[in-house]
Amino acid sequence: AYFVDAAMKSATEDERKEVAEGLLEAFANASGRSKHDANDNMVITKDDFYKVLDHEHMYDFCELLQMDPEDTDIIYDLIDSTGQGRMNTRDFLNGCARLVGPAKAEMTARISFEQRQYWHHASTMQQEILDAVKRMSALASNSAKPGNGVTGRSVV
Repeated sequence: AYFVDAAMKSATEDERKEVAEGLLEAFANASGRSKHDANDNMVITKDDFYKVLDHEHMYDFCELLQMDPEDTDIIYDLIDSTGQGRMNTRDFLNGCARLVGPAKAEMTARISFEQRQYWHHASTMQQEILDAVKRMSALASNSAKPGNGVTGRSVV
């Protein structure tokens, strides 16, 4: 069973590498660059993603990610870790590695954890705002009662 599992893992890694390299070649071809350029720190932009949207390797890539090719913006943003809209070949390959396999599971767990923290913080802030509104409402209603020394005129 161990050998079968190891063989499956290796096949999956080979498949990921093949798909990523195929995409790099597609990016190079779509921009008029050679296959050699794809291996030499080529810059990849979101426009490059759009140019190869209908390419067979993009479909294979999306299938590996279990995402729809129509989600190109999301996919690119997930890979572009700097958020600059440009990445080199190494950053592209590292970004792809984060989105598949064990790295994907770790990233998903991290996002889930951060989302829970965010919702807890947002809920706490919401409660604090509601409490402040209640206090302000109570102050306003107390100051409007007769005999509290308020004349009803505003001070400008």
